[in-house]
Amino acid sequence: MLSQTFSDFEVIVVDDGSTDRSPSIVESCKDHRVRLVRQPNGGVSAARNRGIAETQGEWIAFLDADDEYQPEFLRKIRKCAERFSTAGAIYSRAAWMKGQSQLNMPQDQVNEPTLLADYLHFVVYEKGYEINSSAVAARRDIFSRAGLFPVGIKIGEDSDMWLRVAWTTNIAYIPEFLSIYHMEAGVSNWENHQEEEPYWITTYRQWQTQGRIPQQLLESSEAYYQKYLLEKSLGQALRGRKAEARWVLWRDVNWLAAPKVLALKTMFYAYAPGSVVRSLRRCRR
Repeated sequence: MLSQTFSDFEVIVVDDGSTDRSPSIVESCKDHRVRLVRQPNGGVSAARNRGIAETQGEWIAFLDADDEYQPEFLRKIRKCAERFSTAGAIYSRAAWMKGQSQLNMPQDQVNEPTLLADYLHFVVYEKGYEINSSAVAARRDIFSRAGLFPVGIKIGEDSDMWLRVAWTTNIAYIPEFLSIYHMEAGVSNWENHQEEEPYWITTYRQWQTQGRIPQQLLESSEAYYQKYLLEKSLGQALRGRKAEARWVLWRDVNWLAAPKVLALKTMFYAYAPGSVVRSLRRCRR
């Protein structure tokens, strides 16, 4: 963090009831921009919310203890904020690292930052990358409008937060790897809870019922939800649980709102003979 090429920042390190040497390491840092705050363990959302409360700047960024910023992260976020004054949140790509190997490779055709007309449409239909919490910054006022991170949620608190932000403000995207996400630290929790319904679905239903989602974002918001259902069904089919996959398709999916290409792909894997699926997967290796 201290290697950033933009130097006008503060670092709030939230010790969320840690049991390792992290607090002493922070206390040994003599940089006046770094401050340690302590609290009993409350989970990642409680730690992030405490960090928001302790900061003084207009823009707030988040960095999990096991992730990293590239040296240009803050400078390019600031430059993008100056260019797109209506953006309340700005994010870049995050390099997904497993050991020394990067699992996601560059695919963007445009290298310039852009103000997204519809973040959810970008994710669903343009194969855009979703926000990673270690690769995003948001204006302070956005949290008073969209709310804070949901406390006590086992998984998906990030998606819930950034979905609410997408309904609240414009979002700008920088198609560069400006942060590093270390998968070893986070993937096990996701695997333990992947069968649970993510919390953001509850939030989506509430905001939809309350009429809080902007009219122009209703269609892409529903498509985002249908994308989740299709990917859930596809995952079950690929794990050999075809009955469960088909059940999701016919009980839950709204075919009029579902992304058509993903729907066709999911239907194929849910109904194709296992021998055909195995042959296709071998061909891709």
